[in-house]
Amino acid sequence: MNIHLILDDPAGNSYLQNVYAPEDDPNMKIEYYERNQEQNEELGISEEMIAEEKERKEKAQN
Repeated sequence: MNIHLILDDPAGNSYLQNVYAPEDDPNMKIEYYERNQEQNEELGISEEMIAEEKERKEKAQN
């Protein structure tokens, strides 16, 4: 049985167990990437939101 699974998780909350651990799984390919603006907004972490949160924290410290 051949299975091809693509797991795209911009939040990074997924886990696939490597049954070969601690060795690398020869059948698993891991690709890291930076989220794009649309993915950040879907996760509630757009640059504007980050700037607003930083400003809110700075005001709270003063």
